[in-house]
Amino acid sequence: EDNLMNILIPYFSGTGCTELAANTIADEFISRAHKASCIKIKDNTLVSDDADILIVCFAVHACNAPEPVIKWAKKLQDGKRKPAVIISISGGGEITPNLASRLPLKTILTKKNYEVVYEKMLVMPSNMLAETKPSLCAHLIKILPHKVSFIVDEILQGKKRLTNPPLGDRLLTFFGAVEHQGAHLFGKFIHASDSCNGCSLCAKQCPVGNITMV
Repeated sequence: EDNLMNILIPYFSGTGCTELAANTIADEFISRAHKASCIKIKDNTLVSDDADILIVCFAVHACNAPEPVIKWAKKLQDGKRKPAVIISISGGGEITPNLASRLPLKTILTKKNYEVVYEKMLVMPSNMLAETKPSLCAHLIKILPHKVSFIVDEILQGKKRLTNPPLGDRLLTFFGAVEHQGAHLFGKFIHASDSCNGCSLCAKQCPVGNITMV
């Protein structure tokens, strides 16, 4: 029992893929008799002092972590050298332009005195620019527990997995941060197509309340 840990999983999810991944990670730890809980990242989200490991999950936005994640991380208290894990979610996986997407958050957590010990990208159905075929969506969701089991194995074994993105990807992430300032303007030009059935799921799921049903 002395080896049992308390895992805290703050996550930011737009359409639900990251939320599913975070909950799957929590379930895997719980199945191994550890304590794990998920919390949605908001400006006032607090990190419990009794957490042994912090696992931050986010969907990649413009080669970067979403702005609410960055703002939240900057408000964190001293991490007291606790281990931290960063799990990014994307439809493309560990490829350009996503290779440096965890770097800004990693830098902030390090400054907040957390020890980032593990990084990983999980591939989930794409919800931006390119549509993922339903058959592939089903496959990605079906194999998610297996991928998560592998990640949890490595974390519990103390394996360090850190990335060193090439300069080109670092620059993409740096310039991608412009999205933090321009997203609200870009969003004003997005409207539902005629295929919208008015279910309002998008408005209910939006983590920052940006979607309005008319």
